Amino acid sequence: MKLANYLIALTAVLATALLASIGCNTNTEPPSVELETILASVNEDNPGADAVTAFDTEGERFAGCYNQAGLVFPGIPPSDWPSIRETKAYWVLTGTTDAFESSHHLRLQERAWKYAEQYNTEMLNLSHPD
Repeated sequence: MKLANYLIALTAVLATALLASIGCNTNTEPPSVELETILASVNEDNPGADAVTAFDTEGERFAGCYNQAGLVFPGIPPSDWPSIRETKAYWVLTGTTDAFESSHHLRLQERAWKYAEQYNTEMLNLSHPD
């Protein structure tokens, strides 16, 4: 009888945790849709132009992508990532992730990383001219 009560209580706790985690996710779009949306809003043909515009209006802000290491900044030396994260001098290409939902999502991710790398390289040149 004690085991049955324990299992019922454990099931209730796990069900509550699952429902709470589902409720915390306010993102209702799949990652590929998010990534399609953000890629449609940037100039993939000329990421450097986007960087110049952003630098002129907002200052130094890098493009971030998510992968298995967390939030990273393609085109920027990894040793600089912690300070970028700390100062919050970034924006994120939403929909980037380490878990691909399809081959289409993988292709979108590759486009996003290419964009971010070119954008960040130009942003770094603008903010640290030599």
